[in-house]
Amino acid sequence: MRLSTCKTFTDDRLGIAIYHFVSKRLEFRTLLKSSNSGLDTGQFIRLLCLASADIAIAVPLDIYLIISNAAGLVPYSWSQIHRDFNTIPAIPADTWLSDSQLIIDVALWRYVVPMLGFILFVLIGMTEEAIGEYTKLAKRVWFAIPGTRRRK
Repeated sequence: MRLSTCKTFTDDRLGIAIYHFVSKRLEFRTLLKSSNSGLDTGQFIRLLCLASADIAIAVPLDIYLIISNAAGLVPYSWSQIHRDFNTIPAIPADTWLSDSQLIIDVALWRYVVPMLGFILFVLIGMTEEAIGEYTKLAKRVWFAIPGTRRRK
């Protein structure tokens, strides 16, 4: 499972960026234009939405996983970590379904990760530029099929 403890610093910076963006919108537009970053306001807002979704969904999940995994800490042993390294255990469903904590951990990763992927696609993959690229690709694939002709 993924534990991203170093996200705290970047999430803190994101909160500061959102505060400054909301409080100084006009100055921000001129700053984006003068910085030669290649970002326009719409792109920056999509980036803020993506980072906000990360803060709202992934950070609480990471905190929960850190706390729930901290309960079973054992002293670190390199030999213990690599013992039976080439073995993939088969655990019957009734064994792991009897542990409510494990069910929660598995269900969170089963649904949250695809949801974050969907949010990422909506915010980045549905821009005008991306849709234009999808259209070009669809035309190339369509006209590569034998029997289809290009329109004039």
